Amino acid sequence: MLGYAEMGLSSIGKEDPLHDYFNEIVHAAERAKKLVEQVLTFSRSQESEPSAVHIPTIIDEALKLLHPSIHSRNHKHSKKH
Repeated sequence: MLGYAEMGLSSIGKEDPLHDYFNEIVHAAERAKKLVEQVLTFSRSQESEPSAVHIPTIIDEALKLLHPSIHSRNHKHSKKH
């Protein structure tokens, strides 16, 4: 998936409306890759090297993951009233 998104991204210009979509796919695939690495590291019970993290990036990623759930819950709640 990442490879196809990167190919799509490299085949279009920045002004193309699809550029943002391909860019989001690339970022999502990279986040998924890191998540899988973390899960595998945890499941193997191997020690990993501590590394610095950029807190605002982590918060942004968490909000992106939570947004659909929160939006759906609020939408359902507003329909009941």
